[in-house]
Amino acid sequence: MDHTAKQAMFEQLHTQYRPLLESTIWRLTANRDLFSEAYQNALLALWKHIDKLEQDQAGGYIYRIALSAVSKAWKHRPAKDSGFTPTVATQPQGPDKDLIRNEWQLELRQQILALPEKQGQAVIMRYLQDLSYPQIAKAWQCSESAVRAQVSRALTRLKDKMNPTSQGGQP
Repeated sequence: MDHTAKQAMFEQLHTQYRPLLESTIWRLTANRDLFSEAYQNALLALWKHIDKLEQDQAGGYIYRIALSAVSKAWKHRPAKDSGFTPTVATQPQGPDKDLIRNEWQLELRQQILALPEKQGQAVIMRYLQDLSYPQIAKAWQCSESAVRAQVSRALTRLKDKMNPTSQGGQP
């Protein structure tokens, strides 16, 4: 593919899938700096792999590009808090409340990105993009029960990872 055709295809795909890229990346970063870095990574990956996007189903590949870009941005962010993880059993009161909630949200985002691909996509589509089970099943071209199973497995894994005192769902 020559440069002019590649550039035209990039512009068309970027215009068509910009809302998908922006919403997916923003919901997983919720931070202007991380969003910017992840969005740039996604555009770079889109340009680099544009020859793979000539199929009719480019949306799934672009969605995966967005997830990979977010993962890369998280991995390369400066370590400001050196791994602080809250282990508070009750709701904290006072000025640390927001800090702990933000840290918990960051940890949750990282754990979602660490899930197997289908489980991560299921959680993102269901809870961050507010898609119904039938909508996800239609997008994946599978049964609604398969989507429900992926979401259930993902939530079980997230619960175990986010609550280390829980052993296999047992308190």
